[in-house]
Amino acid sequence: MARVTPLAPLNAKSWGNDQSNPSCRLAQQAGVSTATVSRVLNGKDTVAPSTRKAVLTALDLLGYAR
Repeated sequence: MARVTPLAPLNAKSWGNDQSNPSCRLAQQAGVSTATVSRVLNGKDTVAPSTRKAVLTALDLLGYAR
């Protein structure tokens, strides 16, 4: 059987921690994932009201337009 070599670990940038990316900055400020930021910004109704409020507050704090 062939030996499988492990994959190299992913760097922080590939995990979505890039501070130049607005979604990452919003997620970090709001304490949520970038997927949650995306759901809020796209108007999905699967986000809890308190989480939506946290993301929108972060949006305002960081100076992004709604």
